[in-house]
This record gives sequence, C-alpha cells and structure tokens, in this order.
Amino acid sequence: MDTAPDNIKTRDISKENDRKIIRRDLERKRRQEMAASLDSLRSHLPPEMIKGKRSILDHVTVAVDYITCKQKNLKELSLKRDELKRLTLVGSGNIGSSSQCTRSCITVLPFLGGVSIVLNYGGLDEGDLQLSKVVELLLEEGLNIISYLSTKVGDNLLHTIYSEVLATKKRSPVKRIGRSKEPWA
Repeated sequence: MDTAPDNIKTRDISKENDRKIIRRDLERKRRQEMAASLDSLRSHLPPEMIKGKRSILDHVTVAVDYITCKQKNLKELSLKRDELKRLTLVGSGNIGSSSQCTRSCITVLPFLGGVSIVLNYGGLDEGDLQLSKVVELLLEEGLNIISYLSTKVGDNLLHTIYSEVLATKKRSPVKRIGRSKEPWA
C-alpha cells in the first residue's frame, strides 16, 4: 500500500519538474526574442543617437524620439509636396499653348542632376509670379542655377531655368510665390 502513494508523489514531482522546465524554456525563448528585437531596433537607429546609452529603456526612448522626428519630417515633406503640386504644372509639350496658360504658370521637368523650370508669362504680364522670387526660392532650396534662357513665343514670354542640386543642406518649408490669402503661406 505504501507504493501507491509513493508513485503518486513521484508523478506529482515529475509533473512539477516538467512545468518548471517548460516555463524556463519559454522564458529563455522570450528573452532571446526580446534580445533579437532590440538588436533589430538598434540597427535601425543612427549610431550617434544611441552612443552612450546602455539600457533598453534608453534605446526605446531614443527610438520613439527618432520615429517622432521622422514623422514630423514626413509631414513637412508631404505639405511641401502638396504645395509644390498646387503651384506647378507638371507636363511637357503644353508650354507654348496660350490657351492653357493665359496667366502665369510654371512647368517643372526633370533634368540631369536637377530640374528644368519653365515660367510661362501669358500675355507678357508677370502678374503674381516674379522671376526674382523663383530664383530666390531655388537658392533657398539648395539648387544651383547653371543656365537661364528667355524666349518670346507669340504673346507668351518663357523663362527657362536649368538648375542642379548643391551639396545637401537643411531644406526650409515651402514658401508660396506671389500673393496669398492663406495665413500659413
């Protein structure tokens, strides 16, 4: 009769040991996955941001700050892109048509290492769009003007500016050329 309770105790101890082993293995696996995730996180952060930071909390905080900064930059670039889309007329072959550009319009075309910008003054009137403002904006945006051409086609005055990108510099937010009623421009 003594053997039955001993077998039960042995089985209970064996089950308890099995649970401990399983729990230990799961914890080891979880720690390995966390270490791999942290390594992956660190690999996506610029080294100068995590230099001198040793704790996991510091790395996560730096990652949050980095992501917030990138989201802010993305929003600024999206606003800039939307404003440039609104200000420019992208296309080719439409420049000489006075029916499409009765007022001032801009065409931006890709050019080797930069852009070609065509300002079309319909009816020879500069209106809200001044060449000096466009040149100022190009220089502020880090573009170097390499050549300029002015042509009269019918009643239209075309100014073509060829520019290339200078060495990287911090870009400023989009500035509206000409008059604007929007408070943010």
